[in-house]
Amino acid sequence: MLTRGARAPARPRRRRRRIRRGPRRAGPRVPPRRAAHGGPPVSARVESAVEAAQVARAHWRLGRHTSILLGRPAQDSLDDIEPLIERALAEAQEQGVADQAVTPFVLSYLHRESGGRTLAANRELIAANAGLAGEVAVAYAAL
Repeated sequence: MLTRGARAPARPRRRRRRIRRGPRRAGPRVPPRRAAHGGPPVSARVESAVEAAQVARAHWRLGRHTSILLGRPAQDSLDDIEPLIERALAEAQEQGVADQAVTPFVLSYLHRESGGRTLAANRELIAANAGLAGEVAVAYAAL
């Protein structure tokens, strides 16, 4: 009888990807509201960069290893955008657009159909949120 010696450690099993059955849906991946006023409820609200920094410090001191989502609402509201979003999602579904391709499809559709207003609004939001991140970083460093 032959023996092979010590057995090699078992390889960790890979997680299997779930196979999706049925049609893919585009809808749930896009936030429900894109207006300056209103929108989905939030779990907390802060009024200053210092307050945001204090919330972040408390969050991480509790041993949380998760992020904090912080954003500033748009200055100008695109109140007529909801019907465009619904049409964009419907068209994405009709064309079979799914998963990570949904957001670029919807943004492109909105840009085209709004005459560029949504692109300008998104650019303003990016700059405003970058500025907000800088304000919070300075406040956090001063704590």
